[in-house]
Amino acid sequence: MQNDDWVYYWQIGHFLAGHFDIHNYIEATFYTQGILGLIFSKLFGLEKLPILTLLMAVLNFFLFTHILNRFYLKKVFDSILIGLLFFISPLHAYASIGFMTDIYFLFFILLTFVFVEYYIETDKTLYFALANIAGLAGFFSRQLSVISLIALLFFLLYKKKYTYAAIEFAGVATLLIYYFFFYPLTSLMQQNHGFRFLNIFDFKYMYTSIFISIFYAVVFIIPLLIAIFYNYISKNLNKIWLVLALTVGIFGASLVFFSADLLRHDNMFYMHGVLVRNGFFYGTSLGTKYQIKYEDQIYNVWDIVSKVAVALTITLLILHYKKLLNYFTIYISLYIGVLSIMLITYDRYTLAFTPVAIIIFFEIFKDFKFSTVSRIIVIVGLLVTLLYSYNFTMEFITLNRYLWTRANSIYAKGGTQKNKISAGYAWRRNFPNSTGTYRYLFYFQPYYTLPENLACCYSIKETYNIKFPLSIFDDAKIYMYKKTF
Repeated sequence: MQNDDWVYYWQIGHFLAGHFDIHNYIEATFYTQGILGLIFSKLFGLEKLPILTLLMAVLNFFLFTHILNRFYLKKVFDSILIGLLFFISPLHAYASIGFMTDIYFLFFILLTFVFVEYYIETDKTLYFALANIAGLAGFFSRQLSVISLIALLFFLLYKKKYTYAAIEFAGVATLLIYYFFFYPLTSLMQQNHGFRFLNIFDFKYMYTSIFISIFYAVVFIIPLLIAIFYNYISKNLNKIWLVLALTVGIFGASLVFFSADLLRHDNMFYMHGVLVRNGFFYGTSLGTKYQIKYEDQIYNVWDIVSKVAVALTITLLILHYKKLLNYFTIYISLYIGVLSIMLITYDRYTLAFTPVAIIIFFEIFKDFKFSTVSRIIVIVGLLVTLLYSYNFTMEFITLNRYLWTRANSIYAKGGTQKNKISAGYAWRRNFPNSTGTYRYLFYFQPYYTLPENLACCYSIKETYNIKFPLSIFDDAKIYMYKKTF
């Protein structure tokens, strides 16, 4: 169990009991995902819900690959290559192993994209209707899905399809009125709702926010960007100095205006949430975690390369500005704008940025053809990303399997209630302890590095090595402590 999906498991159990009100800790609209989870749990059991999420993740891969093959690359192998580049990216990998809302949100976004693409190609009302149905289903998985419908509204206005635009406006307006005035908002929705519109007038904040959004869009598809750049320059050698000058200028501007500390973290990864430098989200209850090997060197280089990639992306967009007026640039512009003024944002919210960025690249470079060199670049990047995501996923699963199995075995022996065991963020969410004192404590740090308030009162009872093939983690261990008095 990961992050906050404990509450989604609880919610499906609540649905199974015939109660359809939403838990106050849930911020997403959730009902679409909840109905899918309810049906699946009735057939296979509540504990099998991660299998449903994995199946939905595979469907996401299929939908995205279908978009690439049908509308852009026209080659199955190349479409699968790029689809895999997104599928195995760390954020998507993390979202695929639990029961969080991200994969379900992304499924309906991609389904909306498929129907929008068919509508643009055929101009058939059927696809317009299906795109709206998919967007509506997505909205009742997570509210941000409404952006896909608002983007469609603006696209229709741009294309001067005023009848369709009027229908879209009526639908979106009705949906938003229903949500803000009639939908039973949970306490967390009320707490985190709202926007900080003054951000718009803070140039440094907006620059940083937009830069980081593009950063997350391209950080895991740098091999594809290199392949596109290689292809573009090989056909436009006369523009190489212009491209380099603009890229260097934008990168230089980032050194002046980019202030990462405005968005939680002052180093890569910048946004608060799932992805941290030494693994997936683990909270603070386990202490200071072990690192990956050569962590600082890897991230220092990757950070610079990613920022250059952002600068190159902006350069290519500027040079092809006439091709930017399409549905997907409208979508991502609206999405980035909304994230820039939201009260609370997490890196998980950027999950859709990567497939949209890929589609925009192929919208701009419609004549792009994979050469042998391009394929080699992407395949090498794919293997590196696979190793990285594999490590983060295996470490997360191995660690959490040990924590939950060991904590449950302590409870099964009797004498210790579950809320007297501290076994990570999700465990403590499931079995809250208002006192903050625990009989058993799982912690990353060895005894000699414990804070004084723990060293005084706990002794090591067990050391567990986090091991799996091809691990890049350095001396990965977790310790089980028992209270001495």
